[in-house]
Formats: sequence, C-alpha cells, structure tokens
Amino acid sequence: MPPADGPLSETNTLKEALRAIRRRRGMSAREVAAAMGLALRTYQHFEAGRGQLNFERIKAFALATDSDPHAILTAVMIGTASVEGVVMRADKP
Repeated sequence: MPPADGPLSETNTLKEALRAIRRRRGMSAREVAAAMGLALRTYQHFEAGRGQLNFERIKAFALATDSDPHAILTAVMIGTASVEGVVMRADKP
C-alpha cells in the first residue's frame, strides 16, 4: 500500500475536489465534459482520478468551472485534508 502522502492520496484529493467543485457550480459531468471539449467517458475518467496528474486538463477544468487551477493543483500536491477547503480555495476571488 502506498504511503499516505503518495499518489493514492493525491488521486483521492483530486477526484473529490473535482467532483465537489463541479457540484458546487451546479454542473453535470456532461456539461463540464462539453465545456472542456472532451467525450463524457474521457471526462469521467479524469474526474475519477485515472491517469497521471495533468495540469493542462486541470486548467481546462478550471476554465469550464470558473475555478483557480493553481489552487486545485496546490491543494492536491500538499494533500489538503478538507475537500471543502480545496473548493473554497478554487473559487476565484
């Protein structure tokens, strides 16, 4: 099992954050996928945290959801324990 600060925790933080931000925006997965120019299944894999952390895709997600991509990435990299904290930081001022 990977250590708590390893890729598994980053994946969990990312997927929970993406889902929480999308829901906070009142958007469906289909709407975000369309705004990002992705097939729904591709977006679902991204939101589920499958694959490598990809900043370009996080930027596209942030643009689609009017979020701060740097806040999302920073929260994932430092392993923020609170998904709500990630969502609050991702809100643009």
